[in-house]
Amino acid sequence: MARETVKLILLAIVCALLSFAQQDRGTIVGTVTDPSGSVMPNVKVTVRRVETGTVFNSQTNAAGQYRVPNLPI
Repeated sequence: MARETVKLILLAIVCALLSFAQQDRGTIVGTVTDPSGSVMPNVKVTVRRVETGTVFNSQTNAAGQYRVPNLPI
């Protein structure tokens, strides 16, 4: 019985620690393609937060992929 109690306590501690790992930020990722489906490298990507007008910029890589990290939710 005591061993089960220790396991339950450890599980509760781990769950509590994981809850602090939550962040208030997000990331948008994607690929830019033209109408034929070909990827488009070196394209400027702009993410605009409508409420504040804040702009976050990125650019596609050689494979047409982009990533805009650290966006406030």
